[in-house]
Amino acid sequence: MKIGKYNYPEDTLDVSKINKKIKEDFKQFCKEKKIIKSRLIEEIYRTILIRFQDGSLDASEGYCTINILRSTIRKSK
Repeated sequence: MKIGKYNYPEDTLDVSKINKKIKEDFKQFCKEKKIIKSRLIEEIYRTILIRFQDGSLDASEGYCTINILRSTIRKSK
């Protein structure tokens, strides 16, 4: 993917249709908590894939828990 003069060969866009109010509220939440949404989404996808591959997703009946305030997801202070 190319954005302006920057090239991101391994990146792609993912679009989801959600309620506008939820989107705005979540945007405000991320702003207040300094969460980078793209990193959060990557972490969610990665966690699901890893747990599916190692079999723990089936064992937990689909439940996943992640720390959304982890330093790798939040902006540096």
